[in-house]
Amino acid sequence: MEFYFDDEEPKYAESWIKEYCTHVVGALRGKSALLEPFQRKILEQSLGWKIKENGFYKYSTIYVFIPRGNAKSTTSQWFGTYKAFGAGIEAARAYAFASSKDQAAGALFQPVKEMVQSHPVLSEELLPFHNSVKDPHTDSFYKLMSAEWRNAHSLIPSDVDVDELHLQLDSKLMDGINSGKAKRTDCTPQVRVWTTAGEINTYAHTFHKYAEQVHAGLIKDDSFLPILFRADPDDDPFDPKTWEKANPGWNFINQREFKEMATRAERNPALLNTFKRYNLNMWTGSTESWIPPHEWSLGNDGVSFSEVRGYPCYGGLMVSRVRDINAFCLFFPDFDQFFWWYWCPITSSNARKANTPHYVDWVEDRYIIEVEGTTLKDDPVVDRIQEISKHVHIKEIAYNGSEATSKIQALEDLDFNMVPQSISSYGHMSAPAKEIEKRLLEGKIKHGGNPVSAFQIECVQMDIKDDMIRPSSKESKDNICGVYAAIMAMGGWMNADLQGPSVYEDRGMIWL
Repeated sequence: MEFYFDDEEPKYAESWIKEYCTHVVGALRGKSALLEPFQRKILEQSLGWKIKENGFYKYSTIYVFIPRGNAKSTTSQWFGTYKAFGAGIEAARAYAFASSKDQAAGALFQPVKEMVQSHPVLSEELLPFHNSVKDPHTDSFYKLMSAEWRNAHSLIPSDVDVDELHLQLDSKLMDGINSGKAKRTDCTPQVRVWTTAGEINTYAHTFHKYAEQVHAGLIKDDSFLPILFRADPDDDPFDPKTWEKANPGWNFINQREFKEMATRAERNPALLNTFKRYNLNMWTGSTESWIPPHEWSLGNDGVSFSEVRGYPCYGGLMVSRVRDINAFCLFFPDFDQFFWWYWCPITSSNARKANTPHYVDWVEDRYIIEVEGTTLKDDPVVDRIQEISKHVHIKEIAYNGSEATSKIQALEDLDFNMVPQSISSYGHMSAPAKEIEKRLLEGKIKHGGNPVSAFQIECVQMDIKDDMIRPSSKESKDNICGVYAAIMAMGGWMNADLQGPSVYEDRGMIWL
């Protein structure tokens, strides 16, 4: 299929919006709608590209990923009004799906109704009703709907706006809308999906990952247009450059209030994920992070593995998920440093490449070792640990006692000191978890910036009981095997008898 760019319709659409649409709230109330550069970009890309064969729009789905406070609802109202009454579509059926009935009636429809009633031409030509505006001359309408999936299946739309996809629990609403699109043959029905970020491992996150893959060129979909405004995972959430990068409407945002929100989030980790999600458009792992990313990054420095050769260390091994990622961690008390090794069966690894952000990079950079098969065999783990032990002194390896696998037996047969711990025990988990956090904030703990571990740290949700904590495998948003392994390694060191000077103060290092 061949496409061409028609620069006339975007220009016409912008002039129509300027002529007939206005601001209805705030300091610009009553002023004509003048598009910001990012709004013009959305308009040009979605309306300008067309199919050469019939002149229909190229894109049937436009995914606009944008933080709160960037005129998302206002922009969708202007575009929806144009597509219903200005685009020349006979019997246009334009729908706007709000996240709730209250939002449909208030935040989305009332501004459209006021805009029509206050305009000298639109007020004469269009008829506003309880939840719709109609043009009796062309049998067209713009109708507000609550995002109840049953409302979508009977529609034959020419244009749809979906607000806040991250609030949808499943695909039912989008399935209903897309099934109705197929019934319309006189145009390309367009669906504009407007959303901020939400929590990972949700329907909206799956939808977003598809958009990211199309944007990156990993998936070819000529009908899908991703327009993404967001901070990247490695961006500093408290750097003003990150704020401006993520928010295309930065010039009209209340920057003073934005800075105050950032300050509160920096001081209170419980607010960090909310700030990242809604104001920087970053998908987050849990409602409350155990250690916020900006604090975890304090330990990004450290020594290389070659520099710890000959030193004592304590291990943690988490190999309970034979069909997913498994982890081995070593803690070197002389350096306050962690090192991790991760393995994943290739079947699960291939699935994660499509669903886990940056996973492909982790595999390419050898942070995760892919193992042939659908389950993790013993040899890759046991052989690697045995090889590591030739260079460092592994005093013990803690493991989850309820998962006494053949890997544990194989390591015991090789004379490793295997020590069972319980990852469900507050007594085993709380003290070492708190020690990791304490030493990290004191600037002592180093981890070398391992990206897999950083991802898992952000996914952790902690259970709390009588001032004790433990990672919750149920509530955490993804596999946190590396976190468990690190806590067990720290616990092993804390339980050891480390009184008196290190032997290395007497005889120095052994170089191998």
